[in-house]
Amino acid sequence: MRKGISAERLAASLLESLGYEILEKRKTIEIEGVEAAEVDIIAKSSSGEIYAVEVKAGRASVTDVRQAYTNAQILGMKPLLICKGFVDKAAEATVKRLGVKYILLPEFFLVSPEDISRIVSESITDVLLAFESINISNINPDDVKILRALAFSNSINEALHRTGLRRRKFNRKLEVLRRKGVFPLKIYSFPYLKLQSLYVLRRLEEERLLRDLNEKLSSLSEGILKARRKMARLESFKAVVFDVDGVLTEVDSIWQYIHEKLGTMDKALENKRKFERGEISYEEWAYLDVALWKGISRRKLEEILSGVKLRRGSKTLIKRLRRMGLEVIAISAGLDIVAQKICSELGITHFVSNTLVIDDDVVTGEVRVKVGYRNKDEVLRKICSKLGISTQECIAVGDSEVDVPMFKVSGLSILFNPKSTDIIKYADVVVYSKSIKIIADIIEGIIGSLNK
Repeated sequence: MRKGISAERLAASLLESLGYEILEKRKTIEIEGVEAAEVDIIAKSSSGEIYAVEVKAGRASVTDVRQAYTNAQILGMKPLLICKGFVDKAAEATVKRLGVKYILLPEFFLVSPEDISRIVSESITDVLLAFESINISNINPDDVKILRALAFSNSINEALHRTGLRRRKFNRKLEVLRRKGVFPLKIYSFPYLKLQSLYVLRRLEEERLLRDLNEKLSSLSEGILKARRKMARLESFKAVVFDVDGVLTEVDSIWQYIHEKLGTMDKALENKRKFERGEISYEEWAYLDVALWKGISRRKLEEILSGVKLRRGSKTLIKRLRRMGLEVIAISAGLDIVAQKICSELGITHFVSNTLVIDDDVVTGEVRVKVGYRNKDEVLRKICSKLGISTQECIAVGDSEVDVPMFKVSGLSILFNPKSTDIIKYADVVVYSKSIKIIADIIEGIIGSLNK
């Protein structure tokens, strides 16, 4: 019989068959608030005597006998030892000298099928209850390292190797986790430690996901309130302004798309990294990128751009916005050769983008930057001024950090399939969809609520 829940269950069954009443299992002994020991079973005899029972799966040693005696003395109970015999004559003599009562288990302990079924059911229940009692509130990053080492190793030696700790220090770490309530089974064989570690890591991941979900729900609620406050200050909206790349088209970045088709992506990535490190301005980045295309014919470029398709639902969206009496504007940090094509297909007449200089049907390697990385707000103000409206009367629809400036000055901002979660905080409404016509439903609902 192996020491653990099964050994204790069988011992408890034996005691009950002998007329004992089981009062408590795995009773902790605390001295001055510190856990000093644990007694396997507290049992009451038919004559009313209370015993502190120590269960040994094998043969008992002198130390085991002394432990049973000492624990019983601390609790003010009688000592009882259940074991398969004694290691040597010294252990047997110690039992008699200390007056420790003992019950010897045969090598094969026979129980009825009903008893086995009950013991197994109770053992499973104990394990489940123990797992439910696991405390993860005080787990720190160092604890997680130990748990991960146990969870993803196949032996204790492998776990030691993963942590780089010596066995003694590793055991101290396990003891700390046990005191924190992380290892409630208190069985230190590797399979049990691995199982409990996997369970704890799963619980930690569930809590992390729950926190993330709560944060997103909180952000969404704040966005709805913000949108309502904005709408309360407005009589109506008069225009919708769109980003082009990734919003009105299926291509996220026309710059990247052309580089990939022309085989200039490696150089382009070097330019991008320079911009991200602050070594060059956005305008310089654009010039360096376009210089890579110098000498490309207009025909070649148009062949490449023929693969740029409208976002699904975009034609329906624009038609519905016009039926609502809204002006439609497009502002793109991409290139005019694409913006003109897309806006022509959609019938958008108010648009601004960067001009790719083409002379004699050949790309000169120059570009006129009108829409930079952070100036869509200025571009929108100029267009609104020509239309005789304010930016607050506009609904802005974008998908990236470049669109944040126009989000900040518009009356309402809609983030469509965001490229980064970092920009969600700047949007009033966030939409995830393969078709953009859902934007029409959202705007229709907003305008409808304003007109009530």
